Amino acid sequence: MVYEDATIRVGNKGTIIDVTMYEVIANAQTVLNLAGASSFQFEFKRKNGSTHLVTAAIKNGAGGDGVLTYTDTTGTIFAHSLAKKGRWEVRGIVTYANTNVFKGSWEGFTVGE
Repeated sequence: MVYEDATIRVGNKGTIIDVTMYEVIANAQTVLNLAGASSFQFEFKRKNGSTHLVTAAIKNGAGGDGVLTYTDTTGTIFAHSLAKKGRWEVRGIVTYANTNVFKGSWEGFTVGE
């Protein structure tokens, strides 16, 4: 039997966060093609409202599925001194070579202790 605890906890190191980016074209939500972008970030908003930016990466191939990923290898986010249990938010930020920036919508998640 394999059991995986899906709750992110304060102090965790190695947590993997995946976010799918979407855009709206002609009133239809579609996956954002990341192939033409030059850089990717995740912005985390902690329970206290403070934010933290990290560098994200395309998860699969050229990014046609819109999925960005970040691994908190050293605990930069969840082992940070400001990390507290509660409701957090995350959003992806995509920057293109022409300097256009696409900020995704905030998506909530829970951090436990």
